[in-house]
Amino acid sequence: MYKLSVPINISTLNEKSLPKYLQDFRRANVERIFLIENTPIYLENNPLFLGTSRLGEFISFFKEQGFEVGVWLCAFGHGNLFSNGNTRKCFAPLTKIKGVDGKVTDEGFCPLDENLQVRFCEALKIVASMQPDIIMLDDDFRLNNRNYNMGCCCEGHLKRFYDEVGEEIAVNDLEKTVFTGGANRYRRAWLKVQGESLVNFAKMLRASVDEVDETIRLGACAVYSTWDFDGTDMIELSRAFAGKTHPFMRTIGAPYHRIRPQYVVEHTRMQSDWCKGENIEIFAEGDTFPRPRYACSSRLLELFDMALLSSGAIV
Repeated sequence: MYKLSVPINISTLNEKSLPKYLQDFRRANVERIFLIENTPIYLENNPLFLGTSRLGEFISFFKEQGFEVGVWLCAFGHGNLFSNGNTRKCFAPLTKIKGVDGKVTDEGFCPLDENLQVRFCEALKIVASMQPDIIMLDDDFRLNNRNYNMGCCCEGHLKRFYDEVGEEIAVNDLEKTVFTGGANRYRRAWLKVQGESLVNFAKMLRASVDEVDETIRLGACAVYSTWDFDGTDMIELSRAFAGKTHPFMRTIGAPYHRIRPQYVVEHTRMQSDWCKGENIEIFAEGDTFPRPRYACSSRLLELFDMALLSSGAIV
């Protein structure tokens, strides 16, 4: 069944805007709403931990209005800051995701970091206690598609890789050793270690949500590297996140990615085909970043939506 989901940043919600949103949602036959708590979990000033978030209030409001309500949270960080240069302080020292070339970014933290693991588990328990129907992590739930060729090469990931292959390899030789030639034990070990760090993180979050409510669905947005280069795929990740619930994913490929929408239409259809027979709910990325129509025409979203609907890729 074709379902329209709409994201809302909760910073835009107030007594004046709520009636307008409700009116628009009714007119558009919106069924599912994703409320966005925009401050990343790893930041010191995250309102979930300060007791200042209004997220629970808005979850209750929209559920009472008959909508399915999800919460959309940032994961490891997209890399560079989206702010105007303001410094953003993390709640604790965190291990950054690191490329084979030694590059790191301002915000992009490794799932093997124990401080990060504890923080996320606590955050998801807080959100789950607010009783949303769904919790979804953004597409910064990834190790690659960042500002380097290959990662993560932090000390934790490298140690696990060396333990897996039984020898140490100079970091400068890693890329050539792992990804040159045909199938080899180095590549298998590399992908295994990288993939396990994401899958185990997903299972950890699932267990935390289950402590509160096993019926809350949990998942993440796909990105290109979580279909192979990160050592796992979205089918495995979606099931790890899902637990006893129905797994879901948001595909990767949005109208703004290319000026010709057929590219992202075909990317989305391909992911849909990979998921056939897997009993996973999938929905497409309707992102029109940057948001104003003069920056990203609404026609791109309309063509993207029409093509997916007519092709049967998203139903």
